[in-house]
Amino acid sequence: MVVERRVLRSRGWNAVAAVVLLVVAAVCAGVGIAGDVLVGTVFVALVFVVGAVRVWTVGVIVTPDGLVVRELFYTKRLPWAVLRRARVVPRLSRGGTVYNPTIDYVVPARGEEEDGDVRSVTVTALGAHRKRVAQRWVDELDELMRST
Repeated sequence: MVVERRVLRSRGWNAVAAVVLLVVAAVCAGVGIAGDVLVGTVFVALVFVVGAVRVWTVGVIVTPDGLVVRELFYTKRLPWAVLRRARVVPRLSRGGTVYNPTIDYVVPARGEEEDGDVRSVTVTALGAHRKRVAQRWVDELDELMRST
């Protein structure tokens, strides 16, 4: 089966976070130019620009080989063969409960006598305060896993 490349991401939140980081980068560059501290502040501004690009790209990328879970500080590649299911996992925070899609996968065993370990990766980039929003992401991920 041919799987088209798709991206599951919260475009609104990604865009807002990227714009905020770009504004901070512009302020840093402006302060550096106005205060003759160009080298240090331009470096900091570039770090914020790189952060903005990374924030824009977080989410789940569907490829012919599997899923690529891209979060702010890591990327996890999961081949179709190891994927098991997606589920919603609630997490309490100061702002209330956040519901995150979590993908269960199996790490293959090293020997014939061992079973593989079941592990999970939580996709915080698709988290939501409303359970039904997170459940839609989970349903879409489950459908992708069943269809491949």
